Amino acid sequence: LRMIPPFMALPTRVATKSFKLGGKKIYKGDLVIVSPGGFAYSGKYFEQPEQFLPSRFSPENIKKIPRGAYMPFGAGGRACAGEYFGKVLVKTWIFYFMKYFDVQEDQSVEFVKSI
Repeated sequence: LRMIPPFMALPTRVATKSFKLGGKKIYKGDLVIVSPGGFAYSGKYFEQPEQFLPSRFSPENIKKIPRGAYMPFGAGGRACAGEYFGKVLVKTWIFYFMKYFDVQEDQSVEFVKSI
């Protein structure tokens, strides 16, 4: 979701007052577009942004990502309802997988508790 966000731009908003953003002047009435894809490929927010590195979201590394730099479902009161639906769907899939398959621990693998 970081490298290929479901939406490259969130719905536009109209600025209700003038302000400066990143050295640029935004005037009241201007259309403002937030692009999660723009954050995703920024070296300012992610080291090696072109690389697929799942370890960047490990418990110790996730703290290094600034709030708002990773928002695959948007943020705030207008965030995508699909986030909740997706989580419920995954939990349901895991439930049925565990119900219909005999899942056993592989004794040759050492598990490390990360949390």
